[in-house]
Amino acid sequence: MFTGVKINTTEERSVLHTALRAPKGEMNVSYKEGEPTVHEVLEKIEKFSNSLRNGEFKGKSGKNLANLIVIGIGGSYLSIDYVYEALRW
Repeated sequence: MFTGVKINTTEERSVLHTALRAPKGEMNVSYKEGEPTVHEVLEKIEKFSNSLRNGEFKGKSGKNLANLIVIGIGGSYLSIDYVYEALRW
């Protein structure tokens, strides 16, 4: 995972778990082809999170969202915990 070896056999690519935590421009050499994609997604997540927090993002009814349901994939509770921590006030 840390070396960039293609261990995701379903998609024939490296996994990007560690790449998500690397500062822009400091990604492991083996991941370089995925760096723009990783940081584009992180920027979209940041933009969405900010719009949700400041009330710009509305639900279908036009009201601010009051509840959030997170469905994690891969069996990791950490993603759910991170979303909760990021959005709670």
